[in-house]
Amino acid sequence: DDETCSASGAYGPATSPLLEPGGRLFAATDNALDEFNVATGRLIRKQPLPNERTSYAAVARGIAVTFGVDCDSVSDPSGPIQAQTSTTGAGRWKDSLGSAWVLESAPYVVSVGSGNDSDSGFETRDLTTGKVRWSTVSPCDYGQAPVIAGGNVMEDRCADDGTQYLSAYRISDGTIGWSRAGSWTMFRANSDTSSTAQLFALRPDGVVVALSARTGATLHRLAGAVDVIAADHSRVY
Repeated sequence: DDETCSASGAYGPATSPLLEPGGRLFAATDNALDEFNVATGRLIRKQPLPNERTSYAAVARGIAVTFGVDCDSVSDPSGPIQAQTSTTGAGRWKDSLGSAWVLESAPYVVSVGSGNDSDSGFETRDLTTGKVRWSTVSPCDYGQAPVIAGGNVMEDRCADDGTQYLSAYRISDGTIGWSRAGSWTMFRANSDTSSTAQLFALRPDGVVVALSARTGATLHRLAGAVDVIAADHSRVY
């Protein structure tokens, strides 16, 4: 049934406990953001969320951002994105777009729509106000979420003639820093702050490589790899 409301949470990354500087611990449940005392584990506050199931939660700079699903619907699965003050639960801003990723290193939120738009792309928003700072539009919808690393947002896009590119946009103003031609599959990155941040992706010829997130240069190949499921500063899985 296209409109059943047994939301599975498959439309966004899984939530995990979130530790904010100052010893504030947050954890997202299906429809609430819980705050705990780190030392005692005591529940301090339960903040209701507008979604039937929360798919993502992040706390940065005193603001909690969440999104989820209202209904397990193929036609329009996405619930609203909302931001609230983490200490009080007071609402800051809210939007009906479908998914969002918060940058811990900069006051921005990268958001994408629910898939109902004729053109794909994403928007970079001010974390505090929710206002769109800049956005992209692509006539081709490949279904890849943007990847954030090294001060850039990477997107698989295409030109009006259908030519595909992997492009990196500077997070602060949307300037394209580099592009690589062809159909690329992005897996993940290892850091959103490091000057040596790497983007792991599948090249058009089927080889998994590590690219410099800042320059797009190929750093090395991952021999025998077909996917990258996790990465940190020194290891790739």
